[in-house]
Amino acid sequence: MARPGRRGVCSSTGREEMAVRRQLQRFFEEPQIRGTIVVERPLSLEPPPAPPPTSEVPRCYELRPEDCAMFQCRGCWAVLGDSLHLCALEEQRLGLLVCLRVTSNVLCEEALMVGLEGALMGCAYNTLSCQSCGSVVGFVLYSAFRDLAHLRGFFCFFKNSIFWWVPCPVF
Repeated sequence: MARPGRRGVCSSTGREEMAVRRQLQRFFEEPQIRGTIVVERPLSLEPPPAPPPTSEVPRCYELRPEDCAMFQCRGCWAVLGDSLHLCALEEQRLGLLVCLRVTSNVLCEEALMVGLEGALMGCAYNTLSCQSCGSVVGFVLYSAFRDLAHLRGFFCFFKNSIFWWVPCPVF
């Protein structure tokens, strides 16, 4: 679903959002780098100070199985995503895991829904469901108030709708 272009003055929130998106894009284009990007709401409206420039080249790490997790549907165990595409470890208030990408087992409904109660009241979103069993497993925010705006465009899984599996190292 295409989003209309935005016009007007670029706010500091817009710049921060673009900076996060650029950082996420770099993170997923270079899968050898180990780590997690946590998407958080900024505490203040002032931009953070720029880090000092360094000439050091980032070190590459091997991807280890014990650093990975797989997200599965609680209803049928279909694989929905993995920790390589995890953007935020947890959105505490809503009980969410936030991912940049998901598998083809996740269906994003075309119909735009509007939250009428709870934390999503007044937000427009597309429902995510499991292709195998039809269970609702999350949503993708289309529009939201300021306190949830950092989740727009990401795949948000309800923690109570999924299992996550972490492989154990073989000894």
